[in-house]
Amino acid sequence: MIDKKLLWMVVVLSLLMVAACSPSEEEAYSDAKSKVKEAVLADQVKEPNKELENFSLYKPEDMSIIEQGPTNVIFQEDDQPYVLFINEFEEPNSKYLYNQLPEEDEVYLSTIESTDAFSYILIQKREENEYELSVGIGGIKMTTMTDLDHLSNESKRMIEIIRSIEEK
Repeated sequence: MIDKKLLWMVVVLSLLMVAACSPSEEEAYSDAKSKVKEAVLADQVKEPNKELENFSLYKPEDMSIIEQGPTNVIFQEDDQPYVLFINEFEEPNSKYLYNQLPEEDEVYLSTIESTDAFSYILIQKREENEYELSVGIGGIKMTTMTDLDHLSNESKRMIEIIRSIEEK
């Protein structure tokens, strides 16, 4: 009898510890926005290490390019795709793509403005612990699907890729 009680206590404590370690949606959204803001306002920009048809960019080593066109690139890490879209006719301070964003329920949307750029982060809950994450600067946008625990790091990595883009 005591063994069953002890087992239940261990299970309950384990579940509480896991729940306490995972961020709430609000915390994850706030952390992701902070990472985007930090990267947007940083003096340092990742150096491009990949030449493409119309531009060069920083490509993290763990990502591969599975498809590319003149204005789109699809990256992949393991089974996770990332879609990069570039509208070369829009300036970094353009709000065109931002104004095209969907207005749906369960959306987190925040903007970061500097003197020369307009940036945003959009998070939409798609399924249980699955979120569509989009970050953008002006006419450049990158999107992926991720979980709550990875929103912050993914948003930082994506905005670093966007900031590294040098058009030819």
